[in-house]
Amino acid sequence: MKNTLTIAAVVALAGAASAQLVVESDLGTLPIGVTNIMGDTATGANNASGYAGFTNPALTWTNELVYQFDLASSALLTLDFLSDVPDTDTFILDGLSVTGGMADNALASLFLDGGAESIFLGAGTYYVSVDTFGGAGATPTSSVFDLNIDVATVSAPNADFALGAVATDQDVFSVDLAGSDFDTEIGIFDSDGFLLASNDDARGLTSEILGLQLPAGEYYMAIGEFNTTYGDGFQANPGDAAGTYAGQINGTQFSGDLGAGEIVWGTFNVTPAPGAAALLGLAGIAGLRRRRA
Repeated sequence: MKNTLTIAAVVALAGAASAQLVVESDLGTLPIGVTNIMGDTATGANNASGYAGFTNPALTWTNELVYQFDLASSALLTLDFLSDVPDTDTFILDGLSVTGGMADNALASLFLDGGAESIFLGAGTYYVSVDTFGGAGATPTSSVFDLNIDVATVSAPNADFALGAVATDQDVFSVDLAGSDFDTEIGIFDSDGFLLASNDDARGLTSEILGLQLPAGEYYMAIGEFNTTYGDGFQANPGDAAGTYAGQINGTQFSGDLGAGEIVWGTFNVTPAPGAAALLGLAGIAGLRRRRA
């Protein structure tokens, strides 16, 4: 029913006229815990018939209600309808522009058809659009909804080892687990918890990530075994193998033992390049990213 939008369709819409979504209510800075919103999509504006990257432009969504909110720090948001609202969907955005009927700034679609869904976001201003699918066979074309937005902080993991400074923000460097005796998987996270890169089998059954160039700051490296999955919010769901890991990051060696069903966490730092410290005081360091499309 809700088909993925093709790249070609996005390009075709690029020259169309622009508009803007209308904010129904500003929820302010969301507190940790549950914020509830209720409404009727029949009372909403109808400035977006879809969401670029997440809905098919041949299908329509109707009378969206848009709520603005702020996050003071990185957090995991879980959205859940408290009542049965067929064909009513939610979208998370970081802007309000609309081009050719398609909202341009959607970060995620949370259809909630199977229950609660989550998204990890950094500090900033966002919007949740509650919109009812209005395509062929949709019933109803508007709906009364009762929606919970649950905000949870995500703590950085305890580090099993710390490598200190391994590179500057001008270096292009690599990390690998080539000396390990088992099937490894590796993930690199920034200090807010966003997953920057991951790898499974770059060197046989061991892992390697090439071409890293990162802003100055602290980073986390997660070492797991076959079938480990990584995601934003320091998510690391381990597999069930065990062995000895050994590798390097920009020439700095590390090694140790990994038990079945475990994740080993390490930290490393990227420092400003020599001569750049004075410039940082003027310009600051932009965050690596705030959004996940």
